[in-house]
Amino acid sequence: MKVKLTLKNIVLISSGLFILLLILGISILAIANKKPTAAFYGISERNVERISSVLQTTHTRKNKKQNAFNIVVLDSNLSLEEALKKQKRPDIIFMYNGKNADFAEIRSVKKKICFDKKILEGMSSSVIKTVSANKSKIHKVPLLIDNCEIDINRNAIAKSKTKQIAVLSDVEKFATELKKDYLAPIVFAGADNYEFINFLGAMTESISGIDTLKRAANKINDFIKSGNTNQSEFNKLLSQMVAVDGEFYETVEVLRKWYKEKLIPSNVYKMTSRDVKSYMEQKLCGISVLTLSEHRTVKQSTIEEFTSIYYPSIFANVERTFSAPIIMAIPYSKNKIAMNSIKKLATVEYQERLSIKTGLAPVQKNCAIPDRQADDVRYWVAASEVPFVGLSEAAFTDAKTRKMFADILRMYLQQ
Repeated sequence: MKVKLTLKNIVLISSGLFILLLILGISILAIANKKPTAAFYGISERNVERISSVLQTTHTRKNKKQNAFNIVVLDSNLSLEEALKKQKRPDIIFMYNGKNADFAEIRSVKKKICFDKKILEGMSSSVIKTVSANKSKIHKVPLLIDNCEIDINRNAIAKSKTKQIAVLSDVEKFATELKKDYLAPIVFAGADNYEFINFLGAMTESISGIDTLKRAANKINDFIKSGNTNQSEFNKLLSQMVAVDGEFYETVEVLRKWYKEKLIPSNVYKMTSRDVKSYMEQKLCGISVLTLSEHRTVKQSTIEEFTSIYYPSIFANVERTFSAPIIMAIPYSKNKIAMNSIKKLATVEYQERLSIKTGLAPVQKNCAIPDRQADDVRYWVAASEVPFVGLSEAAFTDAKTRKMFADILRMYLQQ
């Protein structure tokens, strides 16, 4: 059947083609201008802000007034798997290494989203091993090193008979001397579940060794995987782990001793990180336990009165594996902008920017750092075995199970 092309038909066909071309052009333009999304999980608000500010400089959009990335913060009360169900798939996830990061990496492996191993060039061998010892393809990239540390008042140590802290018994001797001048010789955030569990882990490594700590983390993780995560079952698990020959026995005995001898305050298991910083500012403590991230939030006039050390072992000059969680960038899509930005963040130039902005230690061996504190952390990790992620990330994936574990542990510590 022949269709007679009248002027009216020609106009209608032309109009239809124009509309189709217009829709196609808008769609192509929308795809071309779509911003990649960077998601943050389990990272402090302060560090989200600072890492984001550096990330936005890794790419320039045609409209130079617009940021390169959309930024979203995932709900870290949930496991990463559950948090991602509430959010459109991001292109990059910034998070600490650990069980949740392992989940993200599995997807990247399946989707073959990866980098060549050369992206790790310039990083210390201990940092590289947190990613992979042998793989030629890299699915998560180390960026910044956090650290579990002990901060000691400079004036107090100068006046003390204990002139240096070499082993754990030195901490006890020093704290005992502090009782006459300070309301609380040693303080830590016993009420903050995440920080408290990391403190327990770091203490366990320093007292009982890394193998014991890893065994504890695996035991907790296997227990959670079994699905019997009610309070009664958790209580049974912990009763075994704090008993003689249990993974936490020696650590719990030390902390009980500190509690009974008033080296830590009676309200220590109700103290938050904010309380710890308040005690430091008001000169109520001589020793405080923080992470490097928390250290950076203390007033400069206060923190300059303290010197930072790593958790001492019970023996001098022993090989150590420090609790030093590492912030990773995990590519979650093959978006070219996102992939190129991660590559840049791993270079010396951007490592310097990240370290100066956040105050955390860079993973690159040869780049500028903001101060001696960050340099010390970089050196300690480089000179040690593979850093341990921190018990909170090694054993748990969500806030609910962390809280249940921490609540029962507090009960045992106050017996």
